[in-house]
Amino acid sequence: PPPPPLFFFFFFFLITPIHIISSLSQLLVDNLEVGGSYLFKVRSRNELGWGLFSAESARVTTNPIPIPGTPKMSRNGIGWIELEWPPPGGAMLVDSYEVQKRLCITDSLTSEKWTTVTMEAVKSRYLVQELRPCAGYEFRVRALTFDGWSSFSEVSKSYTTGRRH
Repeated sequence: PPPPPLFFFFFFFLITPIHIISSLSQLLVDNLEVGGSYLFKVRSRNELGWGLFSAESARVTTNPIPIPGTPKMSRNGIGWIELEWPPPGGAMLVDSYEVQKRLCITDSLTSEKWTTVTMEAVKSRYLVQELRPCAGYEFRVRALTFDGWSSFSEVSKSYTTGRRH
């Protein structure tokens, strides 16, 4: 039989609970603050009711390096899309950006596999080439700083390359 649903509960600064119901034994919690520090507790529920909360997890701290903004298309053509994105906030000096793409198979289905296009974009814009004509792609970027890599940006909406006439 499948495992019982889990009730995820976490603390944010002054014990702020959020409740997420999942039947998985793992869960990705997103929208956490950059450089935030968190403790997690978990409990499960089955046909007999709710169990006790687990002991607190070890403290989890998110990556403190600011994240670049979401990539947006500035121009496109047959087999290429030019992207631009806001640099990370603050006075962060960026050495380079990593740009990744994934193919959109249909409007609601994307490839799960991200492919790195470059790790050497030095400005907050990049021309992605060698794309399929009339195909949709999503993009994300992250910044390399003196302190290391940031987390990836939010995923862009799907952008379509031009078609041959």
